[in-house]
Amino acid sequence: MRIGSISKPIAMMTVAKLWEEGKIDLDKPIQDYVPSFPKKTFDNKPVVITLRDLVSHVAGIRHYANSKNSSPTKDGSSKDTEFSEFYSNKKFSTTEEALEIFKDDPLLFAPGAKYHYTTYGWTLISAAVENASKEPFSSHLRRLLKMLGMDNTYLDQNDPIIYNRSRFYARDKSGCLVNTPSVDCSYKWAGGGLLSTVNDLVRFGNAMLYCAQADGTKYKAGYLRPETIRMLWTPHAKVHNNWQKTFFQSYGMGWTLTETGENPGGCVEWPAFAAYHTGGSVGGTSALVLLPSAWSPEETNNTTQANSPSPPRGVVVAVIGNISNAGYGNMAVRIARKFVELCS
Repeated sequence: MRIGSISKPIAMMTVAKLWEEGKIDLDKPIQDYVPSFPKKTFDNKPVVITLRDLVSHVAGIRHYANSKNSSPTKDGSSKDTEFSEFYSNKKFSTTEEALEIFKDDPLLFAPGAKYHYTTYGWTLISAAVENASKEPFSSHLRRLLKMLGMDNTYLDQNDPIIYNRSRFYARDKSGCLVNTPSVDCSYKWAGGGLLSTVNDLVRFGNAMLYCAQADGTKYKAGYLRPETIRMLWTPHAKVHNNWQKTFFQSYGMGWTLTETGENPGGCVEWPAFAAYHTGGSVGGTSALVLLPSAWSPEETNNTTQANSPSPPRGVVVAVIGNISNAGYGNMAVRIARKFVELCS
């Protein structure tokens, strides 16, 4: 099924690994990795966009709009399904070609000034990954998926036969189920273009927990270092979307975060810390919630670590449905909390 924006934290793993290997500098101008992307100005002053800005949605890049010449909402007050660009059925041969959708558009604000969620920003990120890794983003991503054992996660390509691919549905204005239109996700592999299963997403979540908790001493090191996970899960931007007025969250690098005392769902009590992401696609809704337990070596003293189970420690919940706008976030958190209660 389509997982929508849960593609972003998966893609973030490729960025983080390249950063660990010294192949990407998060603070260099994006043009160092994507020379074809125009240099930008805001208020007639030159500005610099970095990968650090892009992975935290503070670069000023726009999100979906109704046409090339129309303006997207700047406050996140509309759902993706309200914009015609969300239903694009154009096939892009390369990531660089997909940049044509938005690369010449003005920035919404100066980079770093505020948060604005954007899937197009991740198209630019994938172009940077390509140039840094010297291979197509699709190939680079497939190697990651294979390494993590995510054997049922694929690019949402229309031409290949993908066994057990679901049909995709939505509800019309009268509430009746209808088939969704055909779309092409080649413009947003990194930002929302993957198919997956709940088993694969839980496997991915467990890989993240393992990376956070295994420092290579007592347990074999994970794909990423614990300090890298800490960087990804450090709040970088405050999130407040008008269409979710009760949501007060932070965004790290490719992950949405909640902190102590926050109640982002309005009707469900969240734990002290959660790393999660939701996804919305044409005919798909998804949620992935991670509740780490003693989630880094620094927070686990030697005595506790000696007596604790091997990593991954914590709870991972994944929910996917083949229907648009189902809203699974709160349900996923409720399920996660039940597991926490059972284990406490």
